[in-house]
Amino acid sequence: MNWRRVSLCVLSVSTIIGMAPGRASAQCAGALAAPFVAPSELNREGRTERPADLSVSKPAAQATQTCFVAGNSIRITYNATLTDPTAVSNSTPNNFSVTDANNTLVVNFSTTFGIGPSGKQTVIQIDVVTGTTDTFAHIIVKNLRFDVTTLGDGSALNGFVSSTAPNTTPVATIIGTVRNTINPAAGSESVSTGSGIQSAGGPLTSQATLTFASNPAWAGINPFRVAIGTPVVSGDHATTATSLTFDVENIPSGVTVSFPATLTIQGAITWTAKSATLVSTGPSLAVTYNTTSTTTTGFSFFFTTGPTAADATATTPITIGVQISNASGNGTATVRAVFGPGEGPAAFPGDDTSATAEPRYLASITSSLPSRHIVGAANGDPVNFFTINPTQTILLYPFVSDISNFNTGIAVANTGSDSTTFKTKGQTGSITLFFFPSNLPSFSVTPAAGVGRGLNANGQLAPGAVFAAGLDTLLQAAGQAALVGKFDGYVIVLCQFNYGHGYTEIFNSAGNGTATESLVLGNGSRARGALSGFAGGFPETLLH
Repeated sequence: MNWRRVSLCVLSVSTIIGMAPGRASAQCAGALAAPFVAPSELNREGRTERPADLSVSKPAAQATQTCFVAGNSIRITYNATLTDPTAVSNSTPNNFSVTDANNTLVVNFSTTFGIGPSGKQTVIQIDVVTGTTDTFAHIIVKNLRFDVTTLGDGSALNGFVSSTAPNTTPVATIIGTVRNTINPAAGSESVSTGSGIQSAGGPLTSQATLTFASNPAWAGINPFRVAIGTPVVSGDHATTATSLTFDVENIPSGVTVSFPATLTIQGAITWTAKSATLVSTGPSLAVTYNTTSTTTTGFSFFFTTGPTAADATATTPITIGVQISNASGNGTATVRAVFGPGEGPAAFPGDDTSATAEPRYLASITSSLPSRHIVGAANGDPVNFFTINPTQTILLYPFVSDISNFNTGIAVANTGSDSTTFKTKGQTGSITLFFFPSNLPSFSVTPAAGVGRGLNANGQLAPGAVFAAGLDTLLQAAGQAALVGKFDGYVIVLCQFNYGHGYTEIFNSAGNGTATESLVLGNGSRARGALSGFAGGFPETLLH
């Protein structure tokens, strides 16, 4: 876990000195062990947080050795659960050191767990088998990791030192201060949604932004900095970095989202992408970053969307790329951000999890603290990030029939290829036909490539192309073969592009055809009512 500077709080607890028959009172004192000069800052969400090391010796006021006397049992009680190692014993020498100039001190280590008024407790017991008279003798209990998720924001992780020969009242040494990682204040996270136009062939027209910051109670300490790249305490092991994961979901088809390979925060803190995939054209993208910095400044993030992904510069923020192709879908993409790694299971596809990493954090990503939540809904779901508004032409074919030996051909033209003459900008998109037979339920079909004529390999109609198909062919494609020869009603066609036009050719039993131009209902900007979940609705105004 990270080593961090913090203002030292002092907790005084009265010590009761008991007398043992025939010898001086057995009394021990705890203090921070070098190189620690203050309690460590601990992430409240952490399962493996590393506090400062604790040194046990006789009290400075005692002229003689009162702690390491034969038969004494020293207890160090921690108000959290030890997770690495799972227990301190004689077989875990990296977790203690014994110093005695007389070389007579022999002790035995053991660990027990229990429940106290404040919750889970860990008790490391040091039984003195053979004592010493060396007044400078001391034992350091070190390199421990604790689950501090049961402690509140701002709480102290204490090592209470007591002894049993005779019994003495535990005296606390603060070895860590527990803090929420992310600023818990309401409104500290902010997402401003962006918007764009379906099949626009360019960036969003209104950019999205995303901001959040570390908890200011860390007093300038970066809670995500690399903690122990090179251990300075004998027997300790290096820690891995805390990570940031950004998860973008529901990306419409044909919309590409990209993240930069590095994130530079406030010109000093650098993050490097852990994920191999930084770009996705729908439907989702999760990108994880690890910090490579050892700086001790707090941080705040500010992102904006733009045409391409880019790291921050002296004058520009971090940019998340959003590009809309000229044949895209529509809808609202969502985003969330969490830190990790979580202990698992993964909260969403792409979540950064590890059952063995140190540090690692609890699984929760809800807004109920402690949690890995940074940006998202209260239940951990993503929130709206940007919306691709539909580009639509809606066509009404008021009379379509194949009864009484009639038949109908339906045509749709994408007339958006005349940009050099009329300055239009066409889009490629799908078409969906909604059938309304008389006295029967409605149904719809989005023709795939090969149905009728004119669609490309993706089942879309490009500018300049014309789709045409017979009614019976479309009924079969819609899974309504039973209505062949029995359909009588009207059809509305939803085109995912501008400048759609069409007509029907209705043939009587003699084969004589009558052409009827479709009516243009509009571009979906004013609702006539939702139909099968398509965005925008159908406006009533005829724009023919």
